[in-house]
Amino acid sequence: MTTQRDEFLMQAWKQQVDGCLRTIDTLVQAATKLRELQLEAAANADAEKCAAYWRRFYELGAQMQARLAQCMAPAPAPAAPAVDESKQAVLSVIDQAYKQWLETAQRLYKLPGIPVS
Repeated sequence: MTTQRDEFLMQAWKQQVDGCLRTIDTLVQAATKLRELQLEAAANADAEKCAAYWRRFYELGAQMQARLAQCMAPAPAPAAPAVDESKQAVLSVIDQAYKQWLETAQRLYKLPGIPVS
C-alpha cells in the first residue's frame, strides 16, 4: 500500500517538474526567436521592415503567452489505484491485526512494575 501511495506522489511530482521544464523551454524558445527577429530588424532599417518587426514581435509574444498558459494549467491528477475486493479483504485483515497488536502493546506497557524507557 505504501508503494502505491509513493507511486501516486511520485507521479504528481513528475507532473510538476514536467510543467516547469515545459515553461522553461517555452521561455528559451521565445527569447531565441525574439533575438533572431531583433537581429534581422537591425540589418534592415526601413519603415516597412520596422512595422513587420513589431507585428511579428506581438505575434511571438501572444504565442508565448498562450503556451505559458498551457504550461501553467493544472494537469489532471492521476487516478488513485483501484483495489479489488480480495485485496481490500486482505488489507482489512492486516489492519485489524495491527489494531489488536497495538491495543495489546498499550495494555502491556500500562501494567504495574514494568519500567517504560
